[in-house]
Amino acid sequence: MLREMVREWVKEHVEPQAHEHDRLERFNLDLMRSMGELGLLGLTADEAYGGADLDAVAVCIVHEELSASDPGFALAYLAHAMLFVNNLAFNGDDAQKERILPKVCSGEWIGAMAMSEPDAGTDVLGLTTNAVKQNDGTWLLNGRKMWITNGVLDEEGTPADV
Repeated sequence: MLREMVREWVKEHVEPQAHEHDRLERFNLDLMRSMGELGLLGLTADEAYGGADLDAVAVCIVHEELSASDPGFALAYLAHAMLFVNNLAFNGDDAQKERILPKVCSGEWIGAMAMSEPDAGTDVLGLTTNAVKQNDGTWLLNGRKMWITNGVLDEEGTPADV
């Protein structure tokens, strides 16, 4: 049922825009947000936070259907739905979940992932970025990233530098 619904949605909404957005190197923010309206952005998050309380297989089904039409958009979806939402849903504390998950499940906010480093690539065991809690309760983050998938997206749908 999920696969068929997504396949039809992809045929109607993703395929017609895929080539042009790829050619212009533009992210289709409206398309991603419409996935939130369909409930596809928070599949692994708890329903209490706007998710669907499904498993990673459901996300893989959506990703597979998106990949058939627009691999670049599918990667953005995967970074959002699995690398960001899924990690927060399973590893965040209650306050983080309450504050962030409803916004990323709806598509109001787009999740990102900063993993690749110059000396480690995507070898997560070799990453050197660290966070040190400060006396005032804040965190000091130190490290270098090569890129951030879904980094910063503005309302025009273009990647922006942080």
